[in-house]
Amino acid sequence: MPGGLGKLPKLQRLELASNDLEGEIPSDLALSTSLSFIDLSHNHLRSSLPSTIFSIPTLQSFMASDNLLTSDIPDQFQDCPTLAALDLSNNRLAGSIPASLASCQRLVSLDLHGNRLTGEIPMAVAMMPALAILDLSNNLLTGSIPGNVGNSPALETLNLSYNNLSGPVPANGILRTINPDDLAGNSGLCGGVLPPCGSRAGRSWLRRGKSPHLKHIVAGWMTGISAILAFCILLLGAHHLYRKWNVSGGGGCCCEDPLDDESGAWPWRLTAFQRLSFTSNDILACVKEANVIGMGATGIVYKVELPRPRVVVAVKKLWRARSLDVVPEAGNSNPGADIAGEVSVVGKLRHRNIVRLLGYMHNDTDAMILYEYMPNGSLWEALHGPQASRLLPDWVSRYNVATGIAQGLAYLHHDCHPPVIHRDIKSNNILLDGNLEARIADFGLARMMVRKNETVSMVAGSYGYIAPEYGYTLKVDEKSDIYSFGVVLMELVTGRKPIEREFGECQDVVGWVRDRLRSDRGLEAVLDAGVGGHCKHVQEEMVLVLRIAVLCTAKLPKERPSMRDVLTMLGEAKPRRKSSSFGGESNAVDKDKPVFSTSPESGYL
Repeated sequence: MPGGLGKLPKLQRLELASNDLEGEIPSDLALSTSLSFIDLSHNHLRSSLPSTIFSIPTLQSFMASDNLLTSDIPDQFQDCPTLAALDLSNNRLAGSIPASLASCQRLVSLDLHGNRLTGEIPMAVAMMPALAILDLSNNLLTGSIPGNVGNSPALETLNLSYNNLSGPVPANGILRTINPDDLAGNSGLCGGVLPPCGSRAGRSWLRRGKSPHLKHIVAGWMTGISAILAFCILLLGAHHLYRKWNVSGGGGCCCEDPLDDESGAWPWRLTAFQRLSFTSNDILACVKEANVIGMGATGIVYKVELPRPRVVVAVKKLWRARSLDVVPEAGNSNPGADIAGEVSVVGKLRHRNIVRLLGYMHNDTDAMILYEYMPNGSLWEALHGPQASRLLPDWVSRYNVATGIAQGLAYLHHDCHPPVIHRDIKSNNILLDGNLEARIADFGLARMMVRKNETVSMVAGSYGYIAPEYGYTLKVDEKSDIYSFGVVLMELVTGRKPIEREFGECQDVVGWVRDRLRSDRGLEAVLDAGVGGHCKHVQEEMVLVLRIAVLCTAKLPKERPSMRDVLTMLGEAKPRRKSSSFGGESNAVDKDKPVFSTSPESGYL
């Protein structure tokens, strides 16, 4: 890497990933006063990290994964007020995890897996207020899991596998439902989602740990016996289910008329993506017409309330393939396998702004997808429904929703490998949880983009939200989602639906907004007056987000920003007040900070 990059006064983003760079990271990079994004991943950089690299006052994201970095992680995190993402995975870093990391109050993602880190997990790091993703797997960490890690207020994803951790697993917060695979490879851990600590088998296993041959013999016997017992239990369970659903006529806890014989064909298979406290029978007993809460292109949605335990689940029963004119994607002659593959992909997604997939039920004729239930419905209902002004009464609450959607899309596009393309972003597919946090839902049309510019056999999406180039090129990439997101932004700013009669024939909200901006009618006619569109400082904030929407809906895909760029711009357009809606968060910003960056389409506003 050349020296002097840190002395460039206007350099904000430094993206040098996936090259063949060698040598060390120049120390003068830490002298920068403008850099916010640094990506040096997938190179051959050696030596240690510059000691003051994390003291750049504007640094928000630093990524240097898959290099050959050595030595310790610099314990210089006291001056990192804006750092939100740190990825140093798959290097040769040693030493302990710096305790000063806890001073990074805005850190959302911390990935240190695949190094040679030793020592214990700092308790302060485990309780960072904004930390949502923590990956410390494949290191040499010792000691116990901090007792407070499960109570972390924001933690969504935790991976501690393949270390030398020991002791009981705390039974609180995220650790109560963590996937055991995220704790695998730590022979000293027990309790919680793992086998109990006081079991005789566990103590015997540890005493025999010095005899690998004996260990393998014992493991073989235990596996064989377990397989025989499991087979017998499965046989008895199958017989019981058969008698229950085909001889007795079924039954259940919360309805008198269970799923009809034709759609309840035996047997049902449940694939769980979270730790579940209910069975497939509990779900089937509650799937009835009285519990229908929605219907879409891919299926019917039921609200399932389970009394014991008290859990509310959203169940989407997919339309039968044989009743639809299903056209599989090119090269795939099995739509059923395609659905199962997509469900397995979505089941691995972990982000606070994506609806959690709990499980997948299917038999020979039907399939159901189990999601966490969102009590405040969809964004479409909040904006255009009969009680539109109740849920999102002010601009700050709408801005928070826009930021949540952007964070979820940025995760799908930039943090998933390969990237996940949703293909049907619209306000109906944005759900609101109990705190009015936005959650992206309905991944029925989603695709993993293994190769760039992949083509599909048919257009998918919703009218009014589909990018113009998609209809004639059938090429799928992130830019299609970004266009749809821009349309949702326009809904939030204008309060209008994507298609309205007032726009005129063959006109949508994108064209309507652009026509208004080119005319002399002023911006007041575009902004939603119901959320403060008559107040000057609120108008200024709404215009900044409208400008982002215009950029996202550019006609040429190459002119649309990435979701990371969108997040940066939304951060600069942040309101200066708190929301008056339920669950609103503080939105104070520095008045001296520039509220928008220059952009190629800034002439529109």
